[in-house]
Amino acid sequence: MGTLHKTKGDQISNGVKIAVIDYGMGNLGSVVKACNSFGADTRIIVNAQDFDTADKIILPGVGAFGDAATELKKRSLDKLIKDKIKQ
Repeated sequence: MGTLHKTKGDQISNGVKIAVIDYGMGNLGSVVKACNSFGADTRIIVNAQDFDTADKIILPGVGAFGDAATELKKRSLDKLIKDKIKQ
C-alpha cells in the first residue's frame, strides 16, 4: 500500500483514486464525503470495469456482514475484491 502525501490543509496531493463499493448496504454518502474532504477522487462503483481505475478500494461495513457477503456474491463483487487484494 502506498503512502498518502499530504499538503497544507490535509489535502491528499498524489491524486489517489478511491472506489467505494456499492453492494446495496452501508452508508456510502458519509464514506464518500469523508474521502472527498481530504481531496481524494472518490467514486461509487457497482461493476467490474470500475475496479480497474481505482488506486484504493473501500468496502463500507455493516453490522451484519453475513448479509453483506450475500449481497457481494449476488452482484459478483466478491471475486473482484479477492482478486484486487492479491494484486
